[in-house]
Amino acid sequence: MAQQNAQLATLDQASDSIEATLKQCNTMALKEMPALKQAITLANGLTALRSALTDEIVAAVFMPLQGSALGFVTDKDRDGGYPLPVVRDVLVEAMVHGFQPVNNEINIIAGRFYGAKNGFARKLREFPGLTDLHVNPGVPQNVGDKGSLCPMSATWRVNGVPYEMVRDVSKNAATGEVRDTRIPVRVNSGMGVDAVVGKATRKMLKAIYDLLTGSTLTVEDGEVGEAIPAEGVTVNPEPSPAPAPPEQDGRKIKLGGKTAEESPRQPGEEG
Repeated sequence: MAQQNAQLATLDQASDSIEATLKQCNTMALKEMPALKQAITLANGLTALRSALTDEIVAAVFMPLQGSALGFVTDKDRDGGYPLPVVRDVLVEAMVHGFQPVNNEINIIAGRFYGAKNGFARKLREFPGLTDLHVNPGVPQNVGDKGSLCPMSATWRVNGVPYEMVRDVSKNAATGEVRDTRIPVRVNSGMGVDAVVGKATRKMLKAIYDLLTGSTLTVEDGEVGEAIPAEGVTVNPEPSPAPAPPEQDGRKIKLGGKTAEESPRQPGEEG
């Protein structure tokens, strides 16, 4: 009993230390600082987080979460997952970006942190003043052997002000110029339409979050098509083409005010 109490006390101390550090070195706090202070604060924060996440704490608390949809999944789950030092480094990066190691908010892919769809969805639900977020995916179109372009639109409100983001093919009525802003998705072997849409949805949620925060410390995943223009209320103000017939319409995903998420697929494939 004494040993168990001592372990709980150690976990409480580590938790308090992590929370105190993250108040100063999370990405939202860092973006308000001058560049040099950002670097100093982040360096000190990373050192403090690694010190708090001792081998014992990572082994007892976080390693059991690896490979579980209730925790986080990796691309090496079939081989037993990643070793403790890799998991600790990913946890540190995830915490700084505001992601949690539960509910499949993060993945580990190629030994690196990957912010998953559930993480961005939760961060948007908690964004101050944001309500009525609706993401509307369209029907993906295959491009080449391992690619797909997925049309997507989203609407939301911030403190009652409506916003819209459109990623689709549009045509300028005056010039005739065609613009294609559909979301590119890399299609892995065995991926179905749902997985492609999930990946595109993740990119859409990330684009909305980046637009809202304006942070330079955003989460990247190595795929093209993450950055979008952000002028005015509508990201793509040009008219979209006529909608697909009803039998081809994409699904509407409502994220505002709800915590339920779709079941995760393989790491990275859910978006």
